[in-house]
Amino acid sequence: MAGLDKKSVNENIRNTPTEPKFTSAVWKQFSLVVDKNGDRLNFAACNFCKEVYPYSADFGTSGLRNHKCSQLRRAAASSHSMTKFFDKKPSSADKVKFKESCAFFVASDIRPYNIVAGPGFAQLIQTAIDIGASRGKIDASELIPDRRTVGRCTSELANRALEKLSKLLDNNDFSNGGVITADMWSDDYRKLSYMAVTAHFSDGDWVLHDRILGVRHYTLEDKSAENIRSSIKSILSDFKIDNLSHLVIVTDRGSNMIAAFPTEHRISCSAHLLNSTLTNTFKPKKLEKDPMLKEVFLLLTTCKDVVKYAKQSGIMEKFNPALCQISATIRQNKETLLQLAADGICSDLIPAISFDLIDSLIGLLTPFKDASDQLESSKKPTLHNVLPHYRILMEFLMPNFTDSQIISRLKNTAKEYLQNKFEIDSFHCMAVFLNPKMRSLKPLDPVQREGTMQDIRDLVASVFVTSMDSNHDIVTLPGHGEHAYSSTNATVSKRRRLGTGMGVRLLESFEDDEFDTEEAVQDEIHKYKTMNVPSEKDFDLLSWWKENASTLPRLSQIARRILAIPATSAPSERAFSAAGLVVDKLRTQIGPKKVNDLIFLPKGTHTSETNGNFDNNQAQLVKTTLNKALRIFLL
Repeated sequence: MAGLDKKSVNENIRNTPTEPKFTSAVWKQFSLVVDKNGDRLNFAACNFCKEVYPYSADFGTSGLRNHKCSQLRRAAASSHSMTKFFDKKPSSADKVKFKESCAFFVASDIRPYNIVAGPGFAQLIQTAIDIGASRGKIDASELIPDRRTVGRCTSELANRALEKLSKLLDNNDFSNGGVITADMWSDDYRKLSYMAVTAHFSDGDWVLHDRILGVRHYTLEDKSAENIRSSIKSILSDFKIDNLSHLVIVTDRGSNMIAAFPTEHRISCSAHLLNSTLTNTFKPKKLEKDPMLKEVFLLLTTCKDVVKYAKQSGIMEKFNPALCQISATIRQNKETLLQLAADGICSDLIPAISFDLIDSLIGLLTPFKDASDQLESSKKPTLHNVLPHYRILMEFLMPNFTDSQIISRLKNTAKEYLQNKFEIDSFHCMAVFLNPKMRSLKPLDPVQREGTMQDIRDLVASVFVTSMDSNHDIVTLPGHGEHAYSSTNATVSKRRRLGTGMGVRLLESFEDDEFDTEEAVQDEIHKYKTMNVPSEKDFDLLSWWKENASTLPRLSQIARRILAIPATSAPSERAFSAAGLVVDKLRTQIGPKKVNDLIFLPKGTHTSETNGNFDNNQAQLVKTTLNKALRIFLL
């Protein structure tokens, strides 16, 4: 600009005025230009490279914002090239500064402390650090979006994630052999109903996936079997999955859920069975009316009253609710309670508590908790553990001479209910065989062993036959009602040849020469039954099959499908735990579509392995009858 070279500009730059109209962040890089008398000119100059631009109230700051400063670019490049010479770890002072900022954030925005423990918070901070590293020091207000923008972005990301998940399901041929779990929930405020559907499969790398397909607002008139089926099909249609007969479906034992899938292969959730067994055993009215069990009813009532008082009075922190060392916890809480009674707190309730009976009841409940913990995992196969835990529970529930009359009565009640309600599915049995440490089928009786081995032989044969016919491996798994085993008399209730049930198309293809199918089947099964199995305690079932896939090509593909079936519908229940956090008392008016997007985004895009924090946080919120009972006794 005439008369204004860089030297004169530097001499005639003055600090930006502090009037309200000069609040834009651009004035951190630019300053106004004045003449020798200090009068403002209609120009602004970059503080670093001294480039001059016209500026007035009429021009605005758009031209200034478009400026690409050569000095800043060189400084940024130099900074980037130098970082490799320095330790990138934060200093102690940096950690203290960030810790204090986190504390201030939690306090000023009224957020829970564990917000800093979530993977989303870590990703947010990492993104901010990365932008700062590439751009230099910037004003946070220039980066933070408006809340409405975040809301729109959430929906956009959820739509993109849906497309990505749809491709993943398609790549793993999910529609021809995947597994879904389904469950329903209503929020506590508007009482809106939601349907959750989760997909389960093991990919070609033997990584176990559970992905939320949707937590959709249930708008149908009632929860009839027909409407439930329609709601689930609607969610699946977004992923171009139209044929339910090609899927395995895990749900609770509600009559409407059972009736919704009359011709599909539906398996009952094992965790619901454990909970319903305990619910039936500890029904308050049943306990109160039974003279022998009335003491249990009074104990439960007293414990609930003490817990209620402890919560209301703020003395809950005096108790240790940890379940890892039950006997030690009982003794510790006993001493605390007795001290409270001596201090006049709950002195009318605490003396009435029988700690010996509590000890006995916890001994009764502990095997149920152990089974529940094993069966509700989403990070590793669980279906093969259903029958072993059923056998363990049935044996445990046999009264023995050391049991009191109360415990014997409760055991008989629980055993009768569990035996009558438990359904042994053919997949339960085959999953046991596909665990190399249980391949002798000890948890099964002779009839079940024979039926299971025939199922396995038929499946392996179907893979060989189809390979020869079409150069594709297709495993035909039993469909609805096929090879369903009775838990009461251990007989096969229905016996059909495999081949008319659910078709499962496997990914790999093999070119096979002509050979005798029956001989090849027996050869692979015999090879499996005689292979060495590692004896380590932390045996990784899927890793073992991955390592032996080339040795057992057909059995491994069957294992990859069957071992992906979860023993419970807990993954869908965990989605509702997340929904309970999304729809809270401060956010009761949030729309159902937003609820779905906020839950789908983290769980629809990550595997259990990479999204462990989400599962861990939500799993703590799943309130089962079993855990409630244990909390009552352990305070």
